[in-house]
Amino acid sequence: REDLHDSLNGFPIHVPDLKDRVEDLPVLLAEIQRKLRLNGGDELTFSAAAVDALQGYDWPGNLRELSELVKTLAARCRGREVQVEDLPMNIRAGDGCRPEGTAAASRPSTAHSHPDGLDLERYLADMERSLIRQALNESRGELARAAERLNLGRAALVEKMRKYGI
Repeated sequence: REDLHDSLNGFPIHVPDLKDRVEDLPVLLAEIQRKLRLNGGDELTFSAAAVDALQGYDWPGNLRELSELVKTLAARCRGREVQVEDLPMNIRAGDGCRPEGTAAASRPSTAHSHPDGLDLERYLADMERSLIRQALNESRGELARAAERLNLGRAALVEKMRKYGI
């Protein structure tokens, strides 16, 4: 209906692409999983490495693609944690990954070199960021539960999330 279309166009809402808000991925995963459980689906958890791989993907299909992936993984990985190996090859291989300097490029890596040797400070920050994401994922985005899993106060967790842009 043309009148409905005109009315809706009077209130434009900009929703950023999923690739531009990968820091929301743990919360989105938790919400999709909650809906699956309400419909009789199994419990599903993701390893930190799997979440990192998901955050490195470009998500051309946005939320619908993520939702379909979670449904597929729920059927394939019943009763066990989703690992990187369970993800489709295009996500595992980094197809569609963003270049250096974007949010996904800042996820932890195994090598932290520095001109003078190893960069312990960066390594520890990357590990902390990864553990926070994992706790958020496992607690389905519930800050109090995530803080408890990390043995932190809620305020301390919120401060660390702000520090790391999570």
